[in-house]
Amino acid sequence: MIPTISIAEDKGIDWRVEAQSQAAGTPNQAGIGAFVPLSSEGFYFDGIAKASFSDIGNESSLKDTKVSGIGASSSLRLGQSWSSNNYVFDFNAGYDTRYMKTGNTDNGVNVIDKKNVFYHQLAYSAAVFIDETFYVNAYGLTPVGSTKKDLNNTYVGIALHTYGLDMSYVINDSLNTVLGYYYQDSDTSGGTVGSGVKAGLDYKINDQLALAPNISYDNGFNTRFSLNLTYQFGTTSDTFSSLRSNNRDIRVYDPIIHGPMRPMILD
Repeated sequence: MIPTISIAEDKGIDWRVEAQSQAAGTPNQAGIGAFVPLSSEGFYFDGIAKASFSDIGNESSLKDTKVSGIGASSSLRLGQSWSSNNYVFDFNAGYDTRYMKTGNTDNGVNVIDKKNVFYHQLAYSAAVFIDETFYVNAYGLTPVGSTKKDLNNTYVGIALHTYGLDMSYVINDSLNTVLGYYYQDSDTSGGTVGSGVKAGLDYKINDQLALAPNISYDNGFNTRFSLNLTYQFGTTSDTFSSLRSNNRDIRVYDPIIHGPMRPMILD
């Protein structure tokens, strides 16, 4: 929900447990995080560590190659929030990692030499909260290092650059809506390029528990549905839950780069 006070007025650590289903380039995952005020001037730390799990059924979260087995991810943010009149401003930046195990495909292509891969990205976000009912958040996700990884003998996984704008409107104390636009690109040939849109609801069941269904569409992943669940304990501050960045996963797409392997015919 939209914060009504500066985090300088809050005390203590906000702990949370999060779970989310696979979406456009992101896996099924669950983890624990903490939001920690660092000073009375509004500086804070926000971090989360997650375990990721295999894709459900015969649906790849990447595009064709399925995530298989237990992986891991981490996300760290340093930020500052300050208020002025009816506005709350926030800026944060940080670093994310993703370790991913891969398996078979969802399209019948037989693959061998299945690999486990590791990605990194830098992230940054700037937001303004207006009059307790509306906020606008601009963000960027920039993969660093080797963004192109062989997943098997046929497919390559490419970490996507993602730049977006989210807007949220509070309907009441328990429900707010989110609409977003994003542009995705890669720094290597073969990755999906173009615009996408997304929409979601954030329903606060009680002071601790929130449920968030989401839908997105772009020309790489087409239509994707996901569901996020957050259990918050500790301070249970609405300020903290608002400032936590929701755009912190490393998004991976797997176009065919090598082409299907064909059997060698001997004379």
